[in-house]
Amino acid sequence: MSAASATARGQRLAESLMAEQGTVTRVTGSTTSGGREIPVTTTIYTGVGKLAGSTLAGKSAELVGATVQTQSPQMHFPVGAFVMSTGDLWTFATGTLAGRKYRLVGEAPARSYETAYRVQAEEIL
Repeated sequence: MSAASATARGQRLAESLMAEQGTVTRVTGSTTSGGREIPVTTTIYTGVGKLAGSTLAGKSAELVGATVQTQSPQMHFPVGAFVMSTGDLWTFATGTLAGRKYRLVGEAPARSYETAYRVQAEEIL
């Protein structure tokens, strides 16, 4: 099996695990209403995605005099689904996470033989 066919097989398998539907929106400008600035967003992707378990993000925070390691979940998307940008917002449309929102932190790294785009995320409460 060639590297290209193994990668394509891996992409199909990874995408089959992305069972949740949702949308990714991006702030593309702003407008003013009643003296308040309101962001204008554009949908840049509608499709499947997956929230992967938390991973140690290598960040630490000071909490009541102690340093703690913070964890950050990862969002997975199909390769080529869209060009990610820090601040993009994923909203789950289906499943047990329907309505929950995650801000993408960073961009998917460009790598050879990628089976899924993986990017750190922060839940918006």
